[in-house]
Amino acid sequence: MSDGSSAEEDDPELYLAAGRRMLAFSDVIIAVWDGEKEVGIGGTGQIVREAIARGLSIIWIHPDGNIYLIDDKEALDNKDGPNRYPIRLSEPLDIDNHLRVIRRIAPPDLADRARERVLRFMTERTPERSWWSAYNLIRSIILKTPAKLSVTYTVDEDTETAWGRYRAHAKTIGGERFSNALQAKLETRWRHADAVSLHCSHAYRSTYVLNFVLAGFAVLFGLMSVFWWNAYEAVEIKGAFVLIEVILILGIMTLTWLGREDRNDWHIRWLEARAFAELMRSGRTLALIGQTASPPAEKVSPVDSSEWIEWLTRSTLREVPPPTGQLNATALSGAIESALEDELAGQIDYNVSATKKYHDLDHALHHSGELLFMITLAVGASYVLFAIIYFLSSMSLDKSVTDPIKAVVTLLGAGLPAFGAALFGIKATGDFKVASEQAKRTLKKLESLRPELQKEKTAPNAAATLNLLNVLTSTLTTDLREWANIYELRELTLPG
Repeated sequence: MSDGSSAEEDDPELYLAAGRRMLAFSDVIIAVWDGEKEVGIGGTGQIVREAIARGLSIIWIHPDGNIYLIDDKEALDNKDGPNRYPIRLSEPLDIDNHLRVIRRIAPPDLADRARERVLRFMTERTPERSWWSAYNLIRSIILKTPAKLSVTYTVDEDTETAWGRYRAHAKTIGGERFSNALQAKLETRWRHADAVSLHCSHAYRSTYVLNFVLAGFAVLFGLMSVFWWNAYEAVEIKGAFVLIEVILILGIMTLTWLGREDRNDWHIRWLEARAFAELMRSGRTLALIGQTASPPAEKVSPVDSSEWIEWLTRSTLREVPPPTGQLNATALSGAIESALEDELAGQIDYNVSATKKYHDLDHALHHSGELLFMITLAVGASYVLFAIIYFLSSMSLDKSVTDPIKAVVTLLGAGLPAFGAALFGIKATGDFKVASEQAKRTLKKLESLRPELQKEKTAPNAAATLNLLNVLTSTLTTDLREWANIYELRELTLPG
C-alpha cells in the first residue's frame, strides 16, 4: 500500500514511509551504518532509532568491520556527544549472539516448554460446549441472571457483527484478497483462541468454585452424625456420614488433579489463549493500514514458557499480505471508523460491564460470607445465654430436648463458618475487586481515546492516525498484561 503521495521519487518522506513499513513487519534489523546521526528525515540513523524505540533487535554492521548488537531500548544514550548517534554499544558480536537474535523470529526451540505449548494450542480441537458451569451458576445466583447447566462457546451477536464490519472495512481499504487473508489467518486463529480460553476459564473457575463448595459440604456431612446420639446407632450413622465426607474430599482432590499443569493445565491454558486472542483482536486495527504491533517491551503473560504467544502473534500478522491501494484520507478514515466501531466500542462496553459485574460479585460474596459468620455468632451467643439461664434457674430438661439443641448448635456452629470460608475463598481466588478496579482504569483510558479518534477521522493524517492506533493497541496490551498479572498466581490448589 502506498501513502498516496505525488512527490518526487527522491522525496525523503517516501524513504521514511518505506523505512517505517519495513519496521512494521520486522523483528530483527540488519543495519549497514557509519554511526553518524541522520541529516534530515528518513535516513538510516532515524530508522535505527525508531527500530530501537519499537523494541526490535538490530545487528549493526559498521564500515570499520565490527558488528554490534543493539538489543535493548536502554541502548539509546544522549551522552555520546552531538555529532555521533547516541548509541551505547555492546562488545563486538560473536556467533552465539548472532544465533540468539535470529532465534527471536524462529519457532520456539524443540527442547523448550514453549514449543510444547504452541504445538498443543495449534493442534487441539476447537471446543464448542462443556458442562463446566459451576462458576456460571454461582454468578447467576449472585447477579440474578438466567442460569444454564451447560456452556456454549459461541461468539455473541455484537462480536460477530463487529467482525463482519471489520471484514467489510478491510475489503474497502485493501481489496478482497486482503480481507480474505485477514479472515483466514487472523480471525480464524482468534476464534480458536477465544473458544479455548472460554473452555479453560470455565473449567478452571468451576473447579475452584466446586472445591470450596464441596469442602463446605464435607464439613457439614462430617457433623451430621451429631443428630444420632444413641450409642449403637451413632457408630453406623457416623460411619455413613464419614464415608460421604471421604467421597467429597476425594472429589476435591480429583478435580484439583485434573486441572494440574501436568494434566489439563486449565489455569495456564486460559491465561495463554486469552492473551493470544486479545493480541490478535487488537492487532487487526493496525493491520488495516499495513502495520503490525511492535514486540511488547514485556511479555503479555507472566508464565515463564509463554514466549510463544508474542511469536505466534507476529508470525500470524506477517502471514497477512499488506493491503493494496493508497493510504489516503478515505483509507485512514475507514481504519479509524473500524477502530471506533469494531474495537473501541466493544472494549468500552465490556469494561463497563466488567466493572459492575466484578464489583457486584465481590460485594455479594463478601457480605454473604459475613452474614454466615454473623449468624454463627448469633447462634453461639444464643446458646450461651440459654446455658446461663438453664444453670441459674436450675430448670430440668429432658435429654430429648437438650440433645437436639446441642446437635443443632454444633452443626450450625461449624457448618456455617465452613460455607462462609468457602465464599471468602471463592472471592479471594477470583480477585473480583482488583479485576473491577482494573476494568475501571482501562475504561477511563479508552473513553479518553474516543474523542481523539473521532476528531482525527474528520481530516485524517497518516502519522497522527498511526500514533492514535498505536496508543489504542498499547492500552489494550497494557490492560491484558495487568489482567494476566492478577491471575498468574491463582493456580488450582486444595482448599486451605
